[in-house]
Amino acid sequence: MFPPADLIPTLVSHYFEFYNGYIPILHRPLFLQSLEAKRHLHDDDFGSVLLLVCALGARFCDDPRVLWREGDKEQGKDGSDDEMEVDDAGWHSAGWKWFIQVRLLRRAMVPPPGLFDLQIACLSAIYLRGSSTPEASRTVTGVGLRLAQDVGAHRKKTYSNMPLVEEELMKRAFWFAALALGTSLDGLVD
Repeated sequence: MFPPADLIPTLVSHYFEFYNGYIPILHRPLFLQSLEAKRHLHDDDFGSVLLLVCALGARFCDDPRVLWREGDKEQGKDGSDDEMEVDDAGWHSAGWKWFIQVRLLRRAMVPPPGLFDLQIACLSAIYLRGSSTPEASRTVTGVGLRLAQDVGAHRKKTYSNMPLVEEELMKRAFWFAALALGTSLDGLVD
């Protein structure tokens, strides 16, 4: 369940303004091109990345539709009810209804992870750092680092067969995970 269509551009804009400039996990032109092509409607991986981008962007949005309300998931509501009254304490749930829809480990670990898997781990960790349980972000970051190692993102020779943008995004995801954990990189990078 995605945010209302009129809210998505605002949330995406907030994400790129407040997060991606400091932690550049995504390539804005490529992301916006995929969003414009409505890739999220037929590609679950990109859809998960979009949900996380919206969850993060919601933290800087003053629209009450970004907040979790009891019954949102059970009743299938998309948060489009504009008459909702919100007290200041309710803003801690901004983006939660989109964050909880994303599963970090969505499939069996038989196929190798891809770029979206790494981005999902990174974006999930960033969201969790601002939650009431920030310690959970270390676990998610650790999973992201293991995924990056599984795909070979820590090896220079891995990148020789990739398009340049995907190569750069893989590197960014790996370095975010490694640095977020404060991992000693001795023996980790080839």
